[in-house]
This record gives sequence, C-alpha cells and structure tokens, in this order.
Amino acid sequence: MIYRLVLSLVTALLLTACVNTVDNMKLAAQEKFRQTLAYHFTRQFGKGIGVVVQGLAAQGGFLDNPLVRILLPPPVGLVIDVARDFQQNPRAVLLESLMNHAAEQAVPGAGPILQTLITEISAGDSTNLFAAGKTAATDYLREKAGGAVYDALLPVVAQDLAASGAVEIYAELLKAHEATALVTGMADGEAPPVAADELDDYVTRKTVDGLFRMLGDRETLIRDGISNMEQGSL
Repeated sequence: MIYRLVLSLVTALLLTACVNTVDNMKLAAQEKFRQTLAYHFTRQFGKGIGVVVQGLAAQGGFLDNPLVRILLPPPVGLVIDVARDFQQNPRAVLLESLMNHAAEQAVPGAGPILQTLITEISAGDSTNLFAAGKTAATDYLREKAGGAVYDALLPVVAQDLAASGAVEIYAELLKAHEATALVTGMADGEAPPVAADELDDYVTRKTVDGLFRMLGDRETLIRDGISNMEQGSL
C-alpha cells in the first residue's frame, strides 16, 4: 500500500516536471523567436533609414511629395492660398521651390546620426521597441536624436536659403503681407508671422518633421511585413 502511494507520488512529480520542462522549452523558444524577429526588424529599419533619406534627398523629394512638401510659413502662405493667388504669384511659387530644395540638400546630414543610433541600440531595447507601437522605433529616434538632426541640418538649410535668394523673396512677401494687414487688420487668432531671419529655422523644423513622418511610414510597412512573416510561421 505504501509502495503504491510512493510510486504514485513519484510518477506525479515526474509528470509535473516533464510538463514544466516542456512549458519552459516552449517559452524559451517563443522568446528566442521574438528576439530573432526584433533583430530582423532593427536591421530592416536601419536599411529603411537610408532608403527614406535617399528618397527625400532626390530632386523633388520634398517638393513633389504632398506628405512632406514644405509650404510657405503662415500666415503669409495661408493668405496667398486663400486669395487663390499662389499659382499667379511667381515669387511665391519660386520661394516654395527654393525652400524645398534647401530641405532636399540638407536631409542627407540626418542619415549618419540616425544610423549610428540604431546600430548602437541594445538587444533589450530592440526587443522592447519591436513589441511597442507602430512607430515606436521612429519615436525613439526622434526623442534621442531629433535635436542633433536639427542642429546638423540648420547650417545647410541656412546656407542654401541665403545663396538662392529665398530669404530676400520671403522678406518681400512678408512686407507685402504686413502692408495689407495694416489696412485690413490681422485675423482673429492669427499668429505672428515667421520673421525673415527665422526662415531657416522654419524650413529646418519642417524638414525634420517630414523626415520622421516618412520614417514612421516606413517603419509601419516593415512591421506589417514582419507580422505577415510571423503569422505564416505559426
């Protein structure tokens, strides 16, 4: 009787140990799979940075992309658009083209900064970012390197705007807007216009916004592709 009881207890313990071992093996395999996917995601996203930067740096990379095209600073640009006078105002058209050209010239400077950051990311952070939201890696890059990207792009933007005459053109449009505002008054809630000597800051900020906008879209595509791969392996 005692022998049978002991045998039953030993059998139960062995079965429990086997079940726990199998469960632990499954959990370990799942964790390894997640780490592999996170590594693959980080590599693909690193390549995606280069693709996005190269696309934006191409001729028309900003100007011809409605998602990131840099418009004239408000309220100057807004007033011209409302008056349906933009296409009839060659100076405004030229200025918008020059602003976007400056962005296209400057954006390659962001590549090395972002690539360095993504290659230095730890395995733990990579796994956590992969498990987070659709644009978690992009948000991480912007939080960690957004300021450095702005600082790298600003001198290039400023030099290009000055050399192309964009600052002078904007000053002319701004002066015309201010003259009109003296007669008609400013609209309720209208923010002060961007000063001519702040045009480089405006364009640089819009360049950074556009860059991370496109990186976020790229990240979402990469995640969708990996998600499909993950589902296919289940």
